[in-house]
Amino acid sequence: MQTWDFEKPIVELENRIKGLREFSIEKQVDLSAEINDLEDKLGSLKKKV
Repeated sequence: MQTWDFEKPIVELENRIKGLREFSIEKQVDLSAEINDLEDKLGSLKKKV
């Protein structure tokens, strides 16, 4: 699937959130605050696009 230039920041942020979730589960570390912050940024970014 091709990603348009304007979508790249969204895809990168989604991948970062996914990676943090996986890391959090694997290492049993609470990263919920950081993940929530990134999800808020993602929502704002999606509205702009």
